[in-house]
Amino acid sequence: PQQPLLLGLPLAKSFLRVLRGDLAESIEDLQAILNAEQHCSAPDFRGSAAFRERSLKDLGLEDHLTFSVPLDRDGNVAELLPGGRNVSVTDANKEQWLRAVLRFELVDCLQEAADSFRAGFCEIVSATHLVLLNVDELQEALSGRGTVTDADLRLWQDKTVVSPAV
Repeated sequence: PQQPLLLGLPLAKSFLRVLRGDLAESIEDLQAILNAEQHCSAPDFRGSAAFRERSLKDLGLEDHLTFSVPLDRDGNVAELLPGGRNVSVTDANKEQWLRAVLRFELVDCLQEAADSFRAGFCEIVSATHLVLLNVDELQEALSGRGTVTDADLRLWQDKTVVSPAV
């Protein structure tokens, strides 16, 4: 049997995709990435099919969204298009807003960190690993499996030497 063993959080798949240069472009891909990062008990409304199918009025979001994203508590915002803080989201431009906001959060915001991580990674390990491994394999290689089997535990116990002084 496998035992869950959380030693730390794994690197987010959205980050690993940006790290690999595998940038999502379509709304469907962006929603899939968003949903993969969400916990089932707290889904993000932007990842649901209902958001795309229903009107903003039906969703209770009419006159509540603009083409901007808050960056901090000081009121600074990132505009998703020029003058975006003054452009309301409507049913007519809802898909454009959805693509822009998800791309901003899941790609653009991660780009600088991913570039820095990649530079450090490539100083130690060849960049070939980033190309040869898919996102799931890269996540396991960098973050571990997240589970420990009984065989893993036995192997660890067999190979571990504990100092009597401890």
